[in-house]
Amino acid sequence: MRRGLILLIPTVFLLVVFCQLVIPRTAQEDGVTEGVIGPHWSIKVYYLSEGRLQQVTSTVPSLLVGIAPSRLKELCPYWQVKTLGADSITVEVDLDAVLGSYAQQRFIGIWGDTVTIFAGIPNVRQIPLEFTSVHIQDLPDYEVANLARGIPFDSTEQKLQLLESLQEYRRVR
Repeated sequence: MRRGLILLIPTVFLLVVFCQLVIPRTAQEDGVTEGVIGPHWSIKVYYLSEGRLQQVTSTVPSLLVGIAPSRLKELCPYWQVKTLGADSITVEVDLDAVLGSYAQQRFIGIWGDTVTIFAGIPNVRQIPLEFTSVHIQDLPDYEVANLARGIPFDSTEQKLQLLESLQEYRRVR
């Protein structure tokens, strides 16, 4: 009995050391550490859609500035934070699992005060994918109302045309 206890004590000690040293180090190697998201950071969103992994990179919207990555789940529960760098954050989402047959639907809408590209169904189940430099303060009320309902698009060309028309308001003001 005594011999078993003598062997158990070093084993427990090694387990405690492993949990304190190795596990936190592994989390740091994955890049997900605490801190806050800064202004002018970039956000890279990796998303799985129809079995293909795609990615978009944009500037972090003002809604995310100053919050800890652990709070992102409150704003977008489907995102998984993968890395937090010196001036960037990377998130991942499986659109096929979350949106099912709506994973391919895209629309332009509003997230916080930023014009945003979403996947999903406007105001029902939507996942932000890409953030623009257009803010709702720069737009007329009728465009803000259209964006609040979601403006669907079917192609990258159509998306770019819609965004260009919204950016024109900024140039006029």
